[in-house]
Amino acid sequence: MDYYAYTLVTDNPIVVDFSGCKYLDDLHERIRKSFGFPACCGKNWDAVWDCIDGYFDENESRTIQIRGFQSMPNELQEYCKPMWGIFSDLQKECRNIIVCRES
Repeated sequence: MDYYAYTLVTDNPIVVDFSGCKYLDDLHERIRKSFGFPACCGKNWDAVWDCIDGYFDENESRTIQIRGFQSMPNELQEYCKPMWGIFSDLQKECRNIIVCRES
């Protein structure tokens, strides 16, 4: 496996499942795997933005589905506030991207 290579993800929706997630490393690993980001993707919000910026074609229609968010500890939910900003910025750049949260 190439440490710097993206893995093609054709799933629609792209599901990020946080069910049972209790630790920061696990949270970032779930995001990385869901989007097929390279193994070198750092475990911080700047790295997530760097990987997702330009990831989608601006005319591409995709749904990002967030599952199990409410099941995480409150401090992890609080830590995720920048994630919602990243998804908001992504939707401004790619108007056909839909982000939805399931409980």
